[in-house]
Order: sequence, then C-alpha cells, then structure tokens
Amino acid sequence: MASINLHAEAGASVTCVSNCFIDHYMKDLSGDAVRVYLCLLRCIYDPSMSFAISSTAERLGITARKVRTSLDRLSSAGILALDYDDEGELCDICMKPLSESAKKDEGDGQLSFDFTEKEESSHAAEETPVVEKVSRAEAEESKEPAAEEEPETLPTASYKDMSNDDLENDPEISQILFIAERYLGSALNNSGMDTILYWHIDLGMSEDLIDYLITSTLDAGRRSPGGAINYMNAIAIDWYKHGIHTVEDAMLDRKQHNENVLLVKKAFSLGRPLAKAQMSFVDKWFNDWHFSQEMVVEACNRTMTNISTPNFKYADSILESWHKKGYTDVAQLAGDDAAHTKETKAKFASSGSGKTGYQPKKNGFNSYSEKNKYDSKAIEAMLLKNNTF
Repeated sequence: MASINLHAEAGASVTCVSNCFIDHYMKDLSGDAVRVYLCLLRCIYDPSMSFAISSTAERLGITARKVRTSLDRLSSAGILALDYDDEGELCDICMKPLSESAKKDEGDGQLSFDFTEKEESSHAAEETPVVEKVSRAEAEESKEPAAEEEPETLPTASYKDMSNDDLENDPEISQILFIAERYLGSALNNSGMDTILYWHIDLGMSEDLIDYLITSTLDAGRRSPGGAINYMNAIAIDWYKHGIHTVEDAMLDRKQHNENVLLVKKAFSLGRPLAKAQMSFVDKWFNDWHFSQEMVVEACNRTMTNISTPNFKYADSILESWHKKGYTDVAQLAGDDAAHTKETKAKFASSGSGKTGYQPKKNGFNSYSEKNKYDSKAIEAMLLKNNTF
C-alpha cells in the first residue's frame, strides 16, 4: 500500500516545553533567560521562523546585550551549546537534551579586563579625540555627521584621573568593555577604550544604553571598528546634549529619524520633532494599516491642500477611509475621486428641483414694472393737444 503524505495548511500552533526544564532548570534562571529559551523553542517548532538576536530583543522588549547574556546563562546551565565563527560572531545554537543528572550549576566567574597599555591597532588612525564637537547625528542616515560649532561645553574626560586598579575592579566597566569587544569582533585599542569609558563615566551612560548604542549602530550596517566607534561617539554626545539617558528615550529618538517619519515631516513641512501622539499616527499608518509611503504622502498632500495646515487627525481620517475600502495603491484613488466628483455634481444639479435656465426671483420692483406699462405715443398725442411744451 502506498504511503500517505500527512501535512497541515497551518504551521504549528503550540510550543512544547520540557517538564525537566520546568522542574529542574527554570528556578535557577533569570526571567530574561527563560523568555529567550521559550523564543528558541518557538523557532525550533516552526521551521518558517528564524532566530536573530536583534529581532528577539525587540520582541521581548529588552536589549541585545540581555539576549546574549541569557544565551550565555543557558549555555552555562547545559541547556544550549553555542558556537562562534572566526570573527567572534554567534553562528550556531544547539538545543541539548535535558536531564536532571546533566544539570549544571551556573558559573559565577568574574569578568576581568586588562587596562594596561595595549599596542595600537591598525584602526587607530581612523579615530578622533573623544570630546570632538559634532552636529546632531541621525542613526538611520548613512552619512557621517558633519562637524559643527556647538556652544555647549562637554564634560571633561575625568576617567583619566582614575587609577587602573579602580577601573579593573569595577565589574560594570569590565562587562561593558567585554561586550563591546564581542560586538565589534576585535580587541579595543586605547582610543576606542577611552571613548567607551568617556561615555560611561563622564556622559553618564548606563550599561544598557551603551549596549543599545553599539547594537543599533552595527545593525545599521556599520561594521568597521574604527568608523563605528567614531560614529557612535557622535550619537553619544548628541544624546547627552538632548537629555537622552535611557534606552526608551534613545529608541524614541531613533524613531524620530526613521525614514517614514522623515517622509511625513517633509510632506507636512515640519522641522520640529513629532510628539508621541503624532508618532502613534505614523506607526498606525505604516505598521498597522501597512500603507506605502506614496499613499501616506498623498494623504498628507491632500490634507495641506484642503485645510492648509499639517493636521494628523485629518490625514488619519483620509487614510482610514482608504483602509476601509481596501485601497493599497494611489492608482486606485483615481476611480474613487471620479466617483466622488460625479456624486458632488449630481447633488448640485438636484438642488435646482429639475428646472433649467436662469429664472430671476420676482420681487416688488418686477411686479411694479409689470403693472405700470405706459403707451409712449398716447402720452405724446396728449401733450401736443394740450400744448404743454
């Protein structure tokens, strides 16, 4: 008898979690590590899904550093086996079979970092002084920020006054530098290390904020260690000047420079940053309703034409009507516009109650003229008879 092929139209709708993991492993893991493990299982059970650190971080609402740390914790617990390529990038994750006997205690090793003089790398010539003054950097733009005179005074590099012992014994600094080297795929030279110390000690950037700065820059395609550090420094100084001290604020600032946001600001001729309520409109148009840039720009243009002001609610009402009608292309609007014009003309024509031609409204003057029509010849004969002229 021939074999029968069994398949389903939909992918797997459930994810199985080992009882052994729940009973023996989960209690010793952090909440982030458990959530990362569940995401890994989700990808394993659905072949159409792929695992990436950046997308997992975004899905869980945590930083990429926390995802990497969670993976390391899962590896230390014997749940995963991680493999890295020659450049230090994670390239393979193996889900290991779980058993109570194979459970390992999580290591508590202390990270250390050598702050003694290092030989300058080949990228040293690319880097600039830490306190270089630069203009506002846009993380989503591909061009380097241009130098510009700034009236503000940046903090001095006070980290240089700290002893090597103080720096070496600070576990947070060691972790920041370790993660930076892991992300960049190469050892930091003195200039790169000084730059990161300046961010943390003098600009007051937290470990999470520095992690987000590095990962978001590398995700944007900047991989050259020297060029990346230089570009990150411009963004770090820009964040300091604009009071950005948390990852949430940095994410909002990055959204402000997103291509879609810049497109809407240009269509509305706005030079200022968008408010949160306005950002929510833009997110809805592109991410919820999935309109193309051309459709959104068309709605913005119609808003400016009709009311001559950048009104997001008005543009939203236009796009909502298009969304309900299922329009996805500007070409579809031509038929809708023609139908609307025809309907308007029909309403205007019907307001005349079916009469055609101009019919002046009768008033008192018209009535008086009709009642008092004089015979000019009779008046002339009468005047001649009476010789009145």
